[in-house]
Amino acid sequence: MPFIILLTGALWLSAPCSGAATNSSTRDAETHQRLRAAVAANFREPFAKLSEHYLQSSGDSVQGIFGSSGMLSAQIQQGAPFDLFFSADSERARDLVTSGHASGEPFTYARGRLALWMPGGMPGGKAANPETGVAGRFALANPKFAPYGRAARECLQFMMLWEQAGKRAVYGNNISQTYHFVASRGVPAGFIALSQAIAQNLPSYELWLAPTSCHLPIDQQVVGLRSTKPEAVKRFLQFIAGTEAQSIIGALGYLSPLDEQP
Repeated sequence: MPFIILLTGALWLSAPCSGAATNSSTRDAETHQRLRAAVAANFREPFAKLSEHYLQSSGDSVQGIFGSSGMLSAQIQQGAPFDLFFSADSERARDLVTSGHASGEPFTYARGRLALWMPGGMPGGKAANPETGVAGRFALANPKFAPYGRAARECLQFMMLWEQAGKRAVYGNNISQTYHFVASRGVPAGFIALSQAIAQNLPSYELWLAPTSCHLPIDQQVVGLRSTKPEAVKRFLQFIAGTEAQSIIGALGYLSPLDEQP
């Protein structure tokens, strides 16, 4: 899929020292925009880095509101004032195109990776594994609302573990709540996003990285919404599609949408 690389200069505000400078500063201030983005919970840390980087380079600020993709999509369709939607899947982004809430076509900004987290790892220092991880109570995001939860269920079904393990599942509203269930020791294991594990520097022996072959691809798509600031939305989408942002995203636990699956 083609990506457009954003080419823009930084906009700087300075104290006025003449009439011409005052007019220039006023024009610059008017071009700086504030956007609101509905962002899938798994993308919290990368979005914070991207929005800060974008603020420094462009002067535009983008505030992220985080939650499950299903719940955020429902809020948008009910009139919540967002300018962009970063979904954790492709389905809900395209649903907003169909419903008339989007201003353009969605594109894939990241391909997510799923991991099983077992704090403390296995006895004897052995690496985490799904058979042991789901032998007792374990957490996953609600598959009805959260694409990572759906992927976790698909993976366990693929491994023929879901029929029994599903009876012991504890559901989070989104992947962030699922992470907290495990981090607080409310459950001994749970499925999280690899990006969360990287952000928290979790040791590798506590993690089992799910093969991408055990679930459908978690193609995370973004779409601009009908906004009063369409040019600012367009600029930020160009930034997200560009090589600089994609490099940041790739370093934080995601596959490039152009990469072949391992």
